[in-house]
Amino acid sequence: MRKYISRFFVQCRLGVVFAGVAGLMLLFELIKGVFIPENASIWVSHALTILFSATLATLVTFLLRRTTREVQLHADLILESLAEGIYGTDTQGNCTFVNSAFLHILGYQHADEVLSRHIHELIHHSHADGTAYPATECRIYQAYRRNVKIHVDDEVFWRRDGTPVEVEYWSYPIHRNGQMLGAVATFLDITERKKAEAALQLSEQRFRDVSDAAGEYVWEMDTNMVYSYVSARAKAVKGYTPEQLLGHSPLEFMPQEDREGVTEIVKRAMTDNTHFTLQHRDITPTGEVVWEEVHGISFYDSKGALIG
Repeated sequence: MRKYISRFFVQCRLGVVFAGVAGLMLLFELIKGVFIPENASIWVSHALTILFSATLATLVTFLLRRTTREVQLHADLILESLAEGIYGTDTQGNCTFVNSAFLHILGYQHADEVLSRHIHELIHHSHADGTAYPATECRIYQAYRRNVKIHVDDEVFWRRDGTPVEVEYWSYPIHRNGQMLGAVATFLDITERKKAEAALQLSEQRFRDVSDAAGEYVWEMDTNMVYSYVSARAKAVKGYTPEQLLGHSPLEFMPQEDREGVTEIVKRAMTDNTHFTLQHRDITPTGEVVWEEVHGISFYDSKGALIG
């Protein structure tokens, strides 16, 4: 299976080799002209031609074998240097190769513990809650059966010690000459990422719970000025429930003449990362006009990208 992964390197290096072969063929013709006299008998000419041809064939074979070994070594070095776990399977689901990251993430010491074993039964046999995950339902299995690529980030693989690890994985079918050979899969341990996401969700929920308990009117909007969160107090202030406001822009509930000024102030605050204070009018569901005073600040994700 590794040789198909390294196909790109093979193609590149063989191009160099065959350029050398063409040069050898030219050299062969020159040597014939020097060492085989024009008046040589046909038997002598044939004998020397066979000798030179055998020498040329030996040189070409040596070049091809050396290039194949170098390409294989190059591919192996790349596979072993990757942080992602990688494994290959044949059409029966048996493991054909793994890299070092696979062994490290899943707690194996040697590739021999994994090779030739049914990979689904070894690392993908159960869901996160421990319920059975039949191979026939496995998305990796379905992918190469249907000849499609897949990307999954809501499943687990199982370590050698029987503990689950949350993973994000990609699987690709492998072919040669139109024949299905199996699949290659790459995966990442996303346990820490999932923990961070869960902690963020918990923090956001606590903030919203506190806002609602305090009776404050608090809202968030994205970079397109569309509500992404509205506290329960909105009903008393604007006359709309949070559900009626979510997915809409606050501009939609203002008189037309107020919208341009509000947009300018908010966009400037987003660009400059500054606080802003403004007053504007709202139109309630009954048509009543009410005034709001708004205090806001831009907020960003952990990478510094503007959220809203």
